[in-house]
Amino acid sequence: MKVSLVLLLLIVVSIDIESDGPLKMIEGKVCEVKLYDYCESDNCLVDCPKKYGAGASAHCSLTGD
Repeated sequence: MKVSLVLLLLIVVSIDIESDGPLKMIEGKVCEVKLYDYCESDNCLVDCPKKYGAGASAHCSLTGD
């Protein structure tokens, strides 16, 4: 009984991850990389969602590197 419950849980989680999880993670990583090169530190929290959609998260470089 416990084994079947664990397997069912794994199937549900894997289906949920396949449906939208990796795309959101890729979107966030792309935004993080681009912000260091193309966004001003004052505007990076606003520029990131404009460029990559509402699901993207910004990680600002305050040093300007």
